[in-house]
Amino acid sequence: MSERTSAVGLAPGGPAGEQGSFGPRLQAFRRRAGLSQEVAALRAGISTRALRDIERGRVQRPQARTLQRLAEVLELTGGELAELLATTRTGPPRGAARPRLLILGPLALQRGRDPVPVTSPMLRRLLGLLALKHPEPSTQREITDTLWPSGPPSSHQSLIHTYVSQVRRLLEPGGPRTVPAPTVVRTPTGYLLQASRNQIDLGHFDELLAQAERLHRAPDPGAAYESLTQALRWWRGPVLADADPVLRQHPAAVVANERRVKAVLLYADTALLLRRPEEAVPLLWDMVNAEPLHEGLHARLILTLGSCGEQAAALNVFSRLRDRLDKELGIAPSAEVRDAHLRVLRQQLPLAQRPDRPAPAGRTAP
Repeated sequence: MSERTSAVGLAPGGPAGEQGSFGPRLQAFRRRAGLSQEVAALRAGISTRALRDIERGRVQRPQARTLQRLAEVLELTGGELAELLATTRTGPPRGAARPRLLILGPLALQRGRDPVPVTSPMLRRLLGLLALKHPEPSTQREITDTLWPSGPPSSHQSLIHTYVSQVRRLLEPGGPRTVPAPTVVRTPTGYLLQASRNQIDLGHFDELLAQAERLHRAPDPGAAYESLTQALRWWRGPVLADADPVLRQHPAAVVANERRVKAVLLYADTALLLRRPEEAVPLLWDMVNAEPLHEGLHARLILTLGSCGEQAAALNVFSRLRDRLDKELGIAPSAEVRDAHLRVLRQQLPLAQRPDRPAPAGRTAP
């Protein structure tokens, strides 16, 4: 530990079950620098509300580039920054690592930072369904239809019991039971994945989206944008992207994918409001490719491209959507899309500002 770190009385960093110590550490560094929250946030290019939430522990996974800019503002040494970054790592100590289920993309199971292989197709189906329905139970009928879409064998009741036992073993923690681990429990109608919300990526996303919506109504667009950025980074693709159609098309999967679209629309609107449209463009490209007939997504892509000075690209997006709607559905673009098109033609859009900013939520544009 550096002498400067010791001077502010910070405990040694560690892999994190102590992620709550990050906020007080950052606050101590800021006070050492003699900066108010307002001044530090302004110099780092984030909102005062966002910095306040970070220091109070409300934001558990600050963006790396946000931390880098804060480190520059607070004049942290390399060792101090590394120690600060260590406190943002999620998960309990390795000896008692809780499994984490990831369904926002291909199904994955992690214990701490280590992947847990789930190779059996039947176990992947069952685990995917239980995680998708959480915190509601999965009925016996749902489980049967998911495991055997073409019809169950006569021994299906016994087989379900066997598969549930195998899933329970997969979910067992890799060390001493010092923290609660997910498990599967019997209910009057079926089975329930008993887990906390933060043990499933969909739970993380839902909490961050709800937080962003509250901040948006406040209104605090800067803090809302930070929450939306974190929320959308949980997504690696459509829900259970590698699963069978019966799971990908499950009503709960459809609803979750719709919430993703809702978050992307709010993210794009907030980026436009903050005059940061270029940060939303890559994600919008990904989304319109995945949802080729979604007019709200296309309208935002047209507006963000136009605000970035890419008028030709924006108009091309409109033309392609118009032709596809006509060919596949026999309809014209909605008023929302036509309005976005006219705003680009008339150049009635705020131009983007381009200071150094946090990495956007999206991936690389095609």
